[in-house]
Amino acid sequence: MPAMLLPALLWAFALPTGSPPAARLIIASERGAGGVLQLYLAAADGSGARRITHGDAVEPEGVFSPDGARIACTVADPVRNTSDIAVMAADGTGLRRIAVASGKEQCCSPTWSPDGKRIAYAVLTRPSRGEAACHVWVAPADGGAATRLGEGMLPAWSPDGRTILCTVVSAGPGEKKPAIYRMDADGGHPGLMLPDAAMAAWSPDGRRVAFIGIGERGSMNLFTCAPDGADRKQLTRLDDPFVCGPQWTQDGRSILFTDAARPKPGAAEPSIHVYSVPAQGGKARQITREGGMSFVGNGSGIFLLMAVLAGPG
Repeated sequence: MPAMLLPALLWAFALPTGSPPAARLIIASERGAGGVLQLYLAAADGSGARRITHGDAVEPEGVFSPDGARIACTVADPVRNTSDIAVMAADGTGLRRIAVASGKEQCCSPTWSPDGKRIAYAVLTRPSRGEAACHVWVAPADGGAATRLGEGMLPAWSPDGRTILCTVVSAGPGEKKPAIYRMDADGGHPGLMLPDAAMAAWSPDGRRVAFIGIGERGSMNLFTCAPDGADRKQLTRLDDPFVCGPQWTQDGRSILFTDAARPKPGAAEPSIHVYSVPAQGGKARQITREGGMSFVGNGSGIFLLMAVLAGPG
């Protein structure tokens, strides 16, 4: 896998986490928005979609707060060519930027603390020279001073609120190598948890962690492990290099992930679908049928879905 491609994949195909107490979907779509990506709220079956953002473009990263009352999202700033973290009510009102990037930064991947009081997110810094860097920050959900915790992207907060897992992509011979690191919620005691791994996702009870393991030839497969990185269990055995974004169903029985099949002859882009696999192992089941980019979040009858839908609406 090309060295420059991996960080982009980790950012682009990471599923957001968090689920509302009622069956609702968050949909990111360009339809009816003049080609600008905006967020919509819909019923669990996708019906009744209603646009809830109306300003600058958003990234497909809407995340419900634990109580379902608010949504954290990533909002673009076209003037500064940056992206910020914002919080709004679940109906789209009262949008407020709580983390504002500088001219050389991009904020992304917001995730709520279990108590709904804080939001962890990543800040990608692109210097004029040298390698880009990515760090995990935490900010109060109501706004206030943010704290930088340490190197990493795609933060994942443990259900008890004590630990944050993140993906670190470091330079190595020939290619960049991802690894999952763990740290205390205040940034203390950082350390390597899993080499050649990315995109950690905690089970609802905090007893297992799903992640994507990176093979020698760049293949990406779904694994689970104990919170300390022990007892690794491989759930998929695919040669496809684009397995991404694991997320648990609320009952902890299944794990959802995306897989981008290689483009068919004459196709410009791969077809990206969402799959479900039993957490204890078993056959993966494809749960989306139409092409395009789709992201489905935790369920047990309650889904948080992100779908990029191109074309006129």
